[in-house]
Amino acid sequence: MKPLNLFLMAVALLFLADSIHPLSVYNLEWLTKQDKQGRINAAWEKLAAKKHLPKEVIVERVQERIHRVVTAVQFANVFGMAVILWLMYRKRYFVEHLIMALHYLAFVELCSILSWPVSSIFGSQGRPVLIFSLLKAVVFITYLFFAFRRVYSQKTGITLAKAVTTFVCLQLVLILTPIMTLAGAIVAAARS
Repeated sequence: MKPLNLFLMAVALLFLADSIHPLSVYNLEWLTKQDKQGRINAAWEKLAAKKHLPKEVIVERVQERIHRVVTAVQFANVFGMAVILWLMYRKRYFVEHLIMALHYLAFVELCSILSWPVSSIFGSQGRPVLIFSLLKAVVFITYLFFAFRRVYSQKTGITLAKAVTTFVCLQLVLILTPIMTLAGAIVAAARS
C-alpha cells in the first residue's frame, strides 16, 4: 500500500473510532469530562458569559473549527516527524523522511485504534494506564529501531539512540499540535 494511502486510511479509521466512542483530545466533550477539577467547564462558561451565548453554542463552534483543521494537523505531525528525521539523517532526501513519517504515524494511528478498548476500560489515569502507556512506548520505539535499521542502515547503538530521540521529540510534537489546534479554535470562536 502506498504510504499516503495507508496514512489517510489510518487517520480515517481513527476518526471513525472517535466518532463511535470518543477518546480523543480533539473531542471537546471527552476532554471536558477528563478535567476532574472543572477548569475546562469553568473556562467554557466564562467565555459563554463574555459572548452572551449559551456554553453549548461556544463548545459547538470550537468543535466545528477543530473538525475543519484536524486533518491538516495530522499532516503537520507528519511534516514535524520528517523534520526531526531530516535533522538526524541529513544525507538523505527529505521525501524519504516524509515516507518514513507516513509509515510510522500510520502505525501509531492503527495502534491507537487497537488500544481503544483498553483506554476506555481503564480511563485516563492510574497505574494500569501508566503501565499500558509504557508498553506502547516500548512498542513504538521498537518499531522505530527496526525501521531505522532497515532504512538508514546504521549501527545498533546509534540506531537505538536515534529511535529513542525521535520518539521523545515526536511525543512533544504530538502533544503540542492538539494544544495549538484547540487554542486556535478557541481564539477563532471567541473572535466570531
